[in-house]
Amino acid sequence: KLQFLYFIVHPRPMPKYLINRSKLLEGVLESEGWESSIDAFDEPDFVMWDANSKPYIPSPESAPLQPLIGKELTKIDNKRQLWMHCQSTMSDMLPVTYLVPDQVSPYSDTTNIWFLKKGHTSGGKDILCGGLGDMLRAWTSMPKYNEWVLQKSVECCLLEGRKWTLRVYVVMTPDKGIWVHKEGLAILHKKLYCDSVVQVDQEVHVDHKGCTRVPFSSLPLYHSVHPSVVKAVQRLFNVYIDILNAAKDPTRYHLFGLDFIVTPAMHPVLIEVNQYPNLSINSGKVGKAIKEELFHDMYDLFIGPAILDTPPCYEGFVKAL
Repeated sequence: KLQFLYFIVHPRPMPKYLINRSKLLEGVLESEGWESSIDAFDEPDFVMWDANSKPYIPSPESAPLQPLIGKELTKIDNKRQLWMHCQSTMSDMLPVTYLVPDQVSPYSDTTNIWFLKKGHTSGGKDILCGGLGDMLRAWTSMPKYNEWVLQKSVECCLLEGRKWTLRVYVVMTPDKGIWVHKEGLAILHKKLYCDSVVQVDQEVHVDHKGCTRVPFSSLPLYHSVHPSVVKAVQRLFNVYIDILNAAKDPTRYHLFGLDFIVTPAMHPVLIEVNQYPNLSINSGKVGKAIKEELFHDMYDLFIGPAILDTPPCYEGFVKAL
């Protein structure tokens, strides 16, 4: 009885967040009764903060929940580092990749489309595509060629005659569990697919402008592909177990965005890992709905349980590790 009266007189303080990466996540937390912190010194309970933003606000080290810092993630986010770490154990789920022009002959493969990508960018930025000879000439003319990779195109299972990529969200919880969200985003390119290496159209292969976005779960191939995606995530983070071991701080969580190409054999090939996936509210009706669902499921999985001692709910995720 005395304990009950204490909580009436001394109610639990309202939990606070410090976020500058997603208005959608702010809305989810506010719907659960949270309020925004004024700044890093306002003792927030949950942080998702991009330190590169302006004005600069340091991430509070004392926050009970905060993401991994960038220096711990370069080995997985950078395409060059990704290939160097994973080629020996999981080359079957990565595109054929070259790190320097001297590794490949311009006459070794003239029938496929090749992609020249900057190692640390994402979202279709800094990508060229064309025949192998053209890509090699472009690569060797760059003053900092060692910041780029050359990748062979992956045969894609077409949807409505168009190439598409699959965005999957993966969460590392503070106990270092790896969870794959059950929903994902299928991004269909604007133009019908063409594999000609003579005149390669960026809008067919790279450009995301004018793309159609649909929920992954709405595709007939979902139940065949999602379990394979979970296995791919398991293999990836087994390679990067050092990142998990380095994140011994029990306050650390992280949200990753993984991009896949699905082959005609329903095999997911990992083409990119994003340590800071786009969480903007401006992602169309479908993209917004999928992100809101993700944030609600993240809240039920570990945010609410860590801060408010609510029982965890695993319904929105499949555990990979």
